[in-house]
Amino acid sequence: VYDIEGLTCQQKLSDFFQNPIAPDRELVDCFLRLLGGTIQVHGNFYSEIGQLLGAEEVSEWLINDYVQRSDLFFDAPPRLNKEKVYA
Repeated sequence: VYDIEGLTCQQKLSDFFQNPIAPDRELVDCFLRLLGGTIQVHGNFYSEIGQLLGAEEVSEWLINDYVQRSDLFFDAPPRLNKEKVYA
């Protein structure tokens, strides 16, 4: 999440502050929809109704074996790609 070209800045920090490059809007939109559809649940920790909604949805995910695994999309997380070299 923290080192994806088009989603996060790939420039040196000094270049970012001098001439920042905007993220790819389509990629950001896809990323946010992916998060919303795979790891986000309805509810919150701040109200009783929010807690009940969250507990109900998390329970449904667990009962139906819908819990997301980290190995579903990549052989290895991109952060473990040691080939990337920073100038």
